[in-house]
Amino acid sequence: MKHVLVISVGRRRGAVVNMQLDGFARFASELRRELGVRFDTVEVPTLEFVAHAVTLYRTDVVVLVPNWSEPAESVMETIRSLRSQPVQPRIVYLDTFDPTSSPHFGVLPLVDRYLKTKALRDSSNYCAPWQGGHVLSDHAARVLKCDLEGWYFGSAVDPAHVHKIVPCWNFGIAHHFERLLRPAELLGREWASRSIDVNRRIALPRGDDPSDTWYGTYRRASQEALDPLASRLRCTQTDRVHRRKYLWEMVRSKIVFSPFGWGEVCFRDYEAVACGCLLVKPSMEHVATSPDIFVPGETYVPVKWDFSDLVPVIEDCLANPARSARIAANARRVLTDYYTRGGFVADVRRSLEGLVEMSPGPSNVPALVKA
Repeated sequence: MKHVLVISVGRRRGAVVNMQLDGFARFASELRRELGVRFDTVEVPTLEFVAHAVTLYRTDVVVLVPNWSEPAESVMETIRSLRSQPVQPRIVYLDTFDPTSSPHFGVLPLVDRYLKTKALRDSSNYCAPWQGGHVLSDHAARVLKCDLEGWYFGSAVDPAHVHKIVPCWNFGIAHHFERLLRPAELLGREWASRSIDVNRRIALPRGDDPSDTWYGTYRRASQEALDPLASRLRCTQTDRVHRRKYLWEMVRSKIVFSPFGWGEVCFRDYEAVACGCLLVKPSMEHVATSPDIFVPGETYVPVKWDFSDLVPVIEDCLANPARSARIAANARRVLTDYYTRGGFVADVRRSLEGLVEMSPGPSNVPALVKA
């Protein structure tokens, strides 16, 4: 049986990284049965331990998951050391960073594949000179007139290797979201009967003056765009609340507005869908990811990035409850099917195809990232 070793670097990986690695443990038996591949996930404290782990496991493929704060040159040196060994596994870089950009694209010439949990659908856009390094900071600088003050989260991409960037799966695979489905179904009412029209719990960065960073400025603008609705619709407040209250409000909400965060995909997206809400979100047409709950007009309702159409779009959704309920139900069904019909296994098959020999035959669910 072929073997894949997933190496996570750093003792403090954080919840986001853990969520995106969650599937290897949860679906270990399915991966073996359907792909004919054994996956082991190990955690090493620093990059210096990576080569030793590879030697111990004598694996066919290494999936390396560094921390975003690792200097790019250190990651590249680690990969070079793997390339210098007599017996070399195929090397896959798994980028779990929030944005569709990365400070680590310099590794592309050294790896066999670069898996991006949230990827740009048009790979040629990786070569564009985005202000701040990615599309969201560029938007904040151009449209919101934010001073990025040197903030940068990107790196140059060699066009000869851009084809190695492949979208994989995001933190939506985590058991955290799957566990919301059943209680939300029991506690939530039919869409049209819900008591909250619009959920506005869009928290600003803790301890930050919103004007200090482009992220804070963007989040504040997203809050203010909903202000015209607060006086005539049943809306939540915007401040932070205890998680139990947050989820209780969610199952009673018709519409959840989820602006971008540091990246395009947010926990709030999957929480809203799991709770049966209609997800309204800035257009995601540029992003490829999975579980794919971002099909416009089918699983979510897109709005413009500058929020100029946000109020009329929400009013239209409330004026057409049958259509809105259908979209919300579609999204919830897509998410449920991902968990119950082998979505993660299909993603892994697609992500590693051609790098490791796998059992023949497609998974029983198509890849949810749209071409």
